[in-house]
Amino acid sequence: MHQQQLEALGLPRSLWRQLYDKITGETFDIGEWVVFSDDDTVKSLAEHTLSLKSEKLEAESNVFLVDHIWTTTVAQELQDLDNVPGLLERMEKLTGIYEPQRNLPAMPDADLLENTVDANVAAVMSQAGVDEARARELLCKAGGDIIEAIVSASEETAPSTAQNSVQSQIMQQLEEGGQGDGPTEWKTRGYECVQYSLDNSAQLDGVDICVAVGAAVHARDVECNVTATHLTVTVSGKVAVDGDLHAEVEANETTWTVEAGVLSVSLVKRKAEYWPEVLVGEHRTDPITHAKHVRRVA
Repeated sequence: MHQQQLEALGLPRSLWRQLYDKITGETFDIGEWVVFSDDDTVKSLAEHTLSLKSEKLEAESNVFLVDHIWTTTVAQELQDLDNVPGLLERMEKLTGIYEPQRNLPAMPDADLLENTVDANVAAVMSQAGVDEARARELLCKAGGDIIEAIVSASEETAPSTAQNSVQSQIMQQLEEGGQGDGPTEWKTRGYECVQYSLDNSAQLDGVDICVAVGAAVHARDVECNVTATHLTVTVSGKVAVDGDLHAEVEANETTWTVEAGVLSVSLVKRKAEYWPEVLVGEHRTDPITHAKHVRRVA
């Protein structure tokens, strides 16, 4: 059906089947093969080049899909990285930047730092809404790191959404009184969790797992398998959540919905108690650290 288009593109026939498999499987694997080059002389994103991770890539041996997700606004880009399933992971592989990214680069020598500050001061002024003197001060403190400078300015002017969320959780715990075990809401890289009372009592007998799946996903694309001790969720044939539960649930009382691009799985605990984790071995993300990481990848 698409023979003429493929021939017009000049794509070798030997890659047609591979292209079909990647399109149908939505396989965006260029990050497995290349990474943005780590060059200290690069001063803007436009100057970045891609470098092979392996020694060589044979001619006409592979074909890669380009995911046209980017917008022209930084705010939308950050939102997409956090909400489009799998996008942040793909960009991590492509950029070579992985969470957590807490350590700042080593402080450059004075001349290099001055050149870096000169090159980035305008961007910090624009993004952080500060004057030139403050932008230079922030950049110097951050060792020339433009993202760290912008984030530092944002944290000084007003609490971030992530900080507000944490503060709200703490206040909620104080108001409820008696629970005191830890936060009832948290995030991991793959899903969000919230524990609550099903009958507005003091007992935490319900727990929801919310997964961002994208607006194109419908209920027919989801398969949810729950036993008393295990949860597996697949979306469009791909595993989104899979693991042992912290404690037993009433499997036959599980419900799930898909709305506005979010899959919510509601579980009923067999014993009402606080769960320090929903899936065994899950790793929570620190909101502030994660926000900084997303900015670096962007």
